[in-house]
Amino acid sequence: MSAYTLKNLKQVEDSAVKFGLAPGLEARFASAALELERAGLSYQHLAPNFRSPFGHRHGEQEEIYILIEGSGG
Repeated sequence: MSAYTLKNLKQVEDSAVKFGLAPGLEARFASAALELERAGLSYQHLAPNFRSPFGHRHGEQEEIYILIEGSGG
């Protein structure tokens, strides 16, 4: 048995489709798939000029964003 979980983030369910936010947003939240207990990891792709319709916060978890392209603003 391995000491880690390996997943392709593109194979995790796209929650944006489930919540009616596609095609402007692709959001794949991998915490459960990776068996994470106190961390979150997601893959997100936003269409040009798309703005997320909601905000949120975490009590005990930080988020780190890595922008591949665009401004993120």
